[in-house]
Amino acid sequence: MLTLSLSTPGSTASAATEDILETTQDVYAALQPYQGDGKWLIVMLWSADCHICNEEAPRFVRFQSDYGDSNAQVVGLSLDGVQGKHKAEQFIARHRLNYPNYIGEPLALLQVYTELTARRFMGTPSFLIFSPAGKIRAYQVGPLDLDRLLRLMAQPERSSLP
Repeated sequence: MLTLSLSTPGSTASAATEDILETTQDVYAALQPYQGDGKWLIVMLWSADCHICNEEAPRFVRFQSDYGDSNAQVVGLSLDGVQGKHKAEQFIARHRLNYPNYIGEPLALLQVYTELTARRFMGTPSFLIFSPAGKIRAYQVGPLDLDRLLRLMAQPERSSLP
């Protein structure tokens, strides 16, 4: 699995490896350390050439700075795959992403999205939002309204999607 700007939960250290998330098992394994650790998990599926993703990235850098030490963790999943690895690395560097980012093969990432949401993947950016207990609480295609996200985070745990 390729990990860029990877920090362990609660850490700000960066590391990089050489692998790509090739299978659905790789994707689930990459997300597992962040699920159910008592923090909200916001997963942003992005691609380097996505205009809206480029607009969203700085907002989530600020969000991670504001909430990462307390009750939320952002994780990025790039759909650029092995062929777009260089573009994904440039995206991460250009936006100075301060949260873990993984580069995955598109088919594996899209299959995980569909399994978690029971919906067809529509495009980037897309977001998966997990409760502190590790359960999927919501998903969003397109820009994510941070005020709406904060309202969701303030609600008590529920067992199903809103």
